[in-house]
Amino acid sequence: MRLSTSTVKFARSGVLTFKGEGMDWARTVAKKHPKYVYGRRHGMLLHEVLIMELQWWQLGDNGRYWVRMKSPRIHFQTRCGVFFFGTDPESKYARQRVAKAAVCELPKPDAVLCGRCQGKEPIFAKGCKAKPGGPTRQEARARLGCAVEVT
Repeated sequence: MRLSTSTVKFARSGVLTFKGEGMDWARTVAKKHPKYVYGRRHGMLLHEVLIMELQWWQLGDNGRYWVRMKSPRIHFQTRCGVFFFGTDPESKYARQRVAKAAVCELPKPDAVLCGRCQGKEPIFAKGCKAKPGGPTRQEARARLGCAVEVT
């Protein structure tokens, strides 16, 4: 992979040059992260977190310069490939400020874990049918939650 040199104009500090591929320089991967994540709105399963990314930079007006944020945007990628959005406290849109995902270290004892994250077959069959002997989507939604919340 060949690194490209890109010149980026910043709002206050003038012009800076970064070496990197695409936007890799603008993201930070956390070394320590919560173990589980689930969707707050329509979530039914607890997923294992593979990568937690922090995005510290955003494009300014008309995409002409980069602005460093005071607090980062948080993104979670799970082992099964699902992508969750965390908080975005500096967003100008109220809907984006609230976290779309909840994280926890220790799930409830009866919570349903994602089968694909565990390396097994999916918990739910295609369509809206429950697999024989498995929990229904409504049961999984009712059991969802954490024994230990992460703040």
